[in-house]
Amino acid sequence: MACPGRLVGGKGWEVFVDMATELICTRGFEQFAVQILGYGPDFDAMRARIRSRGIAKSVRVYGHADVQTIRSALHDSVLVSRSRLPKGFQITLLEAAAAGAQIVSFPVPKVHYLSSDGCPSVKFLI
Repeated sequence: MACPGRLVGGKGWEVFVDMATELICTRGFEQFAVQILGYGPDFDAMRARIRSRGIAKSVRVYGHADVQTIRSALHDSVLVSRSRLPKGFQITLLEAAAAGAQIVSFPVPKVHYLSSDGCPSVKFLI
């Protein structure tokens, strides 16, 4: 499960960490690999939340990452587009689809185009 993007309030990194915690600690996916790529003002708070939830051994935090690292992390993974605040179409969704990732997203503006155009891997969070 991969989460690329800027770590700022309102962009949903908290939702992502809590979702990972649910899968790892409650649902028994102890070997689940979680990747967080990006940096921002909430970086330290994000790391603290990971530690406080007890999932640090399952989470790889990259910080700033180059294009190849992001592409590798997305390949055959699940991109969780955790933001509820995008202003337009998120290019990360196209990058994820091109890398062979499945996509899980809130029903934000424009994401329905991927699903309606036949992208087989788009699922929606409610």
